[in-house]
Amino acid sequence: MRHPLRLRLYRLIQVAVITWAMFVLMRLFDFWWNRPDFADYAWKEIRQALFLGFRFDLSALAHLMAVPALLIILPLPKILDKRRWYLAMLALFLTAAPLFVMGWLDIELVRFVKARMTYSTLFLFREGSFSFSDLMGNYAFLIVSGLFFWCLWAYLLWKIAKKATVENDADRLRFSLYWVLSLLVIIACLVIGIRGGIRNSKPLRIVDTY
Repeated sequence: MRHPLRLRLYRLIQVAVITWAMFVLMRLFDFWWNRPDFADYAWKEIRQALFLGFRFDLSALAHLMAVPALLIILPLPKILDKRRWYLAMLALFLTAAPLFVMGWLDIELVRFVKARMTYSTLFLFREGSFSFSDLMGNYAFLIVSGLFFWCLWAYLLWKIAKKATVENDADRLRFSLYWVLSLLVIIACLVIGIRGGIRNSKPLRIVDTY
């Protein structure tokens, strides 16, 4: 039988990979959907942009995984211990789902305003002659695709939480030196991910996109 902490880490990695896959999927779908806009760029420039985009995705993933990871690893009161996986996935869902929705809307929005969704972009909507509902109402394929992948991601999170809860009930985690070292490694990985790498003196910022 696997060590209970290893099982938790294994399930946690599964959640991180699935969530990161959503970021990658959105980026690749964005590139495919708006491919005419990239016709004047060399493949080297596109490759560099995608690589930096993946770094931003990993940084965003580290931000999103911080609370769920701590909920999985840290000791909780007995009444919450049985529900820790559901609490962790709920925390991830409530923070990541709005980002996925906005990211998917950005795929089409960028065609109209040449910018991502920000407060100034919303100001353009108020000033423009088109409404948000009119804009998105003409893109059923984009909306249905986004909803499908969003629901698939939520379903996979629920399945992992359900299976991990059974494993947690079957074999309780015992805190030890191995647990302490694992916690330190997780925190270090989250910090490095949030900063966008080891070499960065500062965390990734919007200015880095240029």
